Amino acid sequence: MESRDSLVERQHVATIKPEKSEFDIEASSLMRSVNQEEESDFSRIERVIATELRENCQKFVVSDADSQPIKW
Repeated sequence: MESRDSLVERQHVATIKPEKSEFDIEASSLMRSVNQEEESDFSRIERVIATELRENCQKFVVSDADSQPIKW
């Protein structure tokens, strides 16, 4: 039967995570920068759409069920 100390040592060794390789670190860094660029592109698109809607909101007319025009 194994001693308690050797069991604890074996458990400790099993929980050590391998270090990230240089490639893994570079890949995760690239993914973060790509994600940030995508977010900024998406934000830019949202801003353009919101600006267009604000500037042109008087042009949008929607009819309700009673055919009454609703100005936005």
